[in-house]
Amino acid sequence: MGAGASVEGVSNLSDADKTKIVSDLRDIYERQKQSGSTDDLSIFEEVKHVYESTVAMPATDGKPKKGRRPSAFGSANVTSIPEDAEVAAARAAAAQMEDPSPAVASSNKDFRKRRLTLTTRRQKNTKDAAVPATQGASRPAHHDAPHSDGTKLNGTPNRRHSVTRTFQSHEIGDVPDIQQPFPLDVVGTYSCHGIEPSWEDEGYSAKINQDRGTVCHPYADCEMAALFAVFDGHGEKGDKVSHFVMTEVQRRLEKHPEISTNPPHAFKETFVEVNRLLGDKVSHVDALYSGTTAIAVLIRGNTMWTSNIGDSRAVMATIKDGKLQAEALSHDHNPDSPEEKKRILAAGGFVSPPPEPGLSARVWLDPEMTQIGLAMARSVGDHAVKAIGVIPEPEVIERQIQPEDQFMVLASDGVWEFIPNQEAISIVAEHMKDGATAACQKLIETAAERWRYNEGDYRDDITAIVARIPCMEPANPQSVSSG
Repeated sequence: MGAGASVEGVSNLSDADKTKIVSDLRDIYERQKQSGSTDDLSIFEEVKHVYESTVAMPATDGKPKKGRRPSAFGSANVTSIPEDAEVAAARAAAAQMEDPSPAVASSNKDFRKRRLTLTTRRQKNTKDAAVPATQGASRPAHHDAPHSDGTKLNGTPNRRHSVTRTFQSHEIGDVPDIQQPFPLDVVGTYSCHGIEPSWEDEGYSAKINQDRGTVCHPYADCEMAALFAVFDGHGEKGDKVSHFVMTEVQRRLEKHPEISTNPPHAFKETFVEVNRLLGDKVSHVDALYSGTTAIAVLIRGNTMWTSNIGDSRAVMATIKDGKLQAEALSHDHNPDSPEEKKRILAAGGFVSPPPEPGLSARVWLDPEMTQIGLAMARSVGDHAVKAIGVIPEPEVIERQIQPEDQFMVLASDGVWEFIPNQEAISIVAEHMKDGATAACQKLIETAAERWRYNEGDYRDDITAIVARIPCMEPANPQSVSSG
């Protein structure tokens, strides 16, 4: 690829920018080629995915959300290179002089205002949001190492060269171009954009959707494996961060050499590496003051691993004592949780308590608690606070699927803000007779109603995945144990 080559999807860039992009992609190719650790097909796939997940992503005018995780510096001019806490604090202070609005307020009215984005452009419809051209895609799963070297999963042989089908959550009412990997009555997923008061009239306008959701099956060359994940972006470039992380995690995780033998380690290394890539010049994603949560569930046979970063959440509906009960599959990483707070304080950060019931504790760069104000203790991105203990490493919990398990729900905090775990599974259970997709839609519609009741003309993005358990049937049912 020459320096003057035409790059599709970046016609709005200058010739100098295009040349730099081509140069960066060529650097990736040359580094990988010189390492000699992978073949040409894998190198091409690497370059292709970096381009598709960053440069070719539709441009948006997303602005920082002044909500539960505000960046607190408005439209400050920042770069994507990670900086230490001192430099980030100085830049935040300078930006705050331009926009001295307080990050913490006491009234519910001010709380609602802090959720608003700082944009004056009205979204005419949801098609303006940062949604890829195709809602799903199928791609071959190329691996650097064999899946368990020919071993069997609960008596089912692994199938090499299986095709991983990936599907992205779409808006209610949209018709995706590609069918999702599961029947609609087995797995359902939607991502609903938020709204905010219009700056032009008395109505409201659609927000850019910073959430992402994805379903992948089969996964890691295993017909009895699937990955489910939800990402909730925040900050000025939150939509780009969540999209990049979604794309890279689902791709890199299945290529990890320990995905079969040690999934928790594979999850941790993958998220840490993707976080590092956000600061790399080739990512073209500004992650200094923007980031994302990540809740992901990997199911393989009768075992599931839940990987969590931040305050998105996964819940299992299971029968206990004859009643359908909610079992948390993850734990929210709130800044005032004892272990999270201890780590942040030890790294030189500061934690403020929730200003009132129902609001979040926050992480700050300075003792006056005026800079950053992130409402979670772990995230991918948010490089301005990585030096003060906000880590990208997930908490991974392993669990065996039980006969009593009925279905699971993964969702961003657009659901959990006003719907507790038990109520969420009750809503879904009531509508599962109509299928997982219908139940997922009802959960999101109920969450939207709660936002309207509590916050009026503001609603956060809402993304959810509902999956029956078990969701995969083996090719030979008698060869797989029921436990």
